[in-house]
Parts: sequence; structure tokens; C-alpha cells
Amino acid sequence: KFWRREVRLTPLSNFRIRGFWCTMIYMNLSDAFKDGGVGGIPKPERHIETWLSDIFIYDDVVRKVVKHVQDEHIGDFTNRQERKKFYEADFAWNKQFTPGIHQALEGVRKTAYGMEVCSVIEGEDFFIRMKRINADDTLLERLVNGVVTKAQMQHVTTSLLDNLSVINDRYFAILREELGKGVYELLLVRMENFRSFITSAPGISKEEARDRADRLLAFVHSHPYFKALTDREATVTIDGHSANIVFVD
Repeated sequence: KFWRREVRLTPLSNFRIRGFWCTMIYMNLSDAFKDGGVGGIPKPERHIETWLSDIFIYDDVVRKVVKHVQDEHIGDFTNRQERKKFYEADFAWNKQFTPGIHQALEGVRKTAYGMEVCSVIEGEDFFIRMKRINADDTLLERLVNGVVTKAQMQHVTTSLLDNLSVINDRYFAILREELGKGVYELLLVRMENFRSFITSAPGISKEEARDRADRLLAFVHSHPYFKALTDREATVTIDGHSANIVFVD
């Protein structure tokens, strides 16, 4: 009875004990977003958890937070500088392909009242803000339902190819300068990275993942097609199903 708590429902999760206003101290940014504890940002409509990220869906935007995890294969995201580098690279990459969706990389810092959005330079942690789109009205859905016009397909394909052309030139130029390797050597490096990455994924048998990755690497090693690839014949990949369909046909 003496310690009765009187709750005041506000976005900052304040509460009053014995006449004093106190502020909830959040352990990490994801917890703050879940509770509406980042100043000016309400609680999300929906929260989706992936292996590396927490995705928070709002009325018109989506915010992505990278988890504070440490893994020998993917990096130390408990370190602020490593997290910042990852965020900057991830945002820059996706911004090139989807400039209308990836809106901003923003920082967050703790205050006496919880957390607040700030510049990336001042940020103690970070998140990526994206435009929310109708997930039921994608190119893939339109293709399945047969409601895509030829003009629309030409526009989408041209846009994707233009982006790929620019990104290919930057990607291979940077890697050649940094690593001094050709396409085949870079491909082998990527395959080795893939093997390390997939074997660290939770819920997947490490033995099976390693076996599949080894088979794929052996195939690339043995096939003359890959050894003859030039910069103009190779391309970066896009992890979008619609884009893959476009380029297959």
C-alpha cells in the first residue's frame, strides 16, 4: 500500500511513485519502439522480428532496427561504430535500388525522458526509416493476377537495369581497388562468405548448410564459365523476387 504505483499513460512511459515522476529506462532501442518510448513516435501497429532485425510498422512508415548481436561471421553489432558502418552501408545500398522507399538513416540518443531522434553523428543507436507500401499490391502480385500492362513492365525493367548498371560500375571498381581481384576471384570470396553466413543462421542444421555451401563452391570452382566472366558479364544481385522474375524472362 505504501508503494502503490499510479500509472500515467503517455508515449514516454512515465510513472509516478510517492509523488515523483520517473521515466522508464529502456535497455535498447527495440524495447523503446515497442513501448512507444521514442519521443514523438507512437507505438507500432505491428512488430516483425527477423534473424538480425526488428521491424516496426506504422501507419505510413516502417522503421528497421538492427539487433545488438555478436557473431564471428556477420560482425559485432554490440559495438556502436560497427553498427554505424553496417547501417550506413545497408541504407546506401538499398537507397540506390529503392529511393522512393528508403527515406532516411536516423540516430537515437537517450535523454532524461526516454529516447529521442537525433542526427546520425550524435546517435548512440540508429534505425532506418522507410515508406510503408501496400504489400498486397506488389509487382509479383500483379504478375500472378495478370494485371500488369506491357508499358508498366517496360518501365520497371528499364528502371531496374539502369540502377544495376550504375551499381555494377561502382561495385566492381571499388572491389578491384580494395582487393585487386577479378570477377572469378571475387565470386569465390563471396561464396566463402556465404558459407560462413549460412552456417551461423539459427534453426538450420550447420552440417546440412555447410554441405550445401561446399557443393555450390565446388561447382563454381570446376565450371569454366565462371572463370571466363568479365566485369561487363557479371552483375550484383537483388534480393527481390519480382526483380528476379523480370530478369529471368
